[in-house]
Amino acid sequence: MAAAEMALGGDLGADLKTTAMDPMRWDVQLFSESNGRWLVEVRKDRYEKFGHLMEGTPATFLGTTGGTSLHLAKGRQWTSLALSVMRKAWGETIPRQVVVT
Repeated sequence: MAAAEMALGGDLGADLKTTAMDPMRWDVQLFSESNGRWLVEVRKDRYEKFGHLMEGTPATFLGTTGGTSLHLAKGRQWTSLALSVMRKAWGETIPRQVVVT
């Protein structure tokens, strides 16, 4: 969920591979949030410095940002959604469910 929120907020897609998070189930990887896991964007020119700052803390590289879609993969499982489709679903779902009389 955090990746989708970040992609929509920054209007920038991403290509993420969650295999490094095994053996966690894929649905848990995609939808579980906790205080102990953060998703962080780091500019390419600051990646090495960030790695040094994180020494001693478990951290995993998941992928890159760019494009107009969010691609998520774990081995042979994958999903991909255009940001425009995500934004439409996010923006229209609740108003359609609310009935005002």
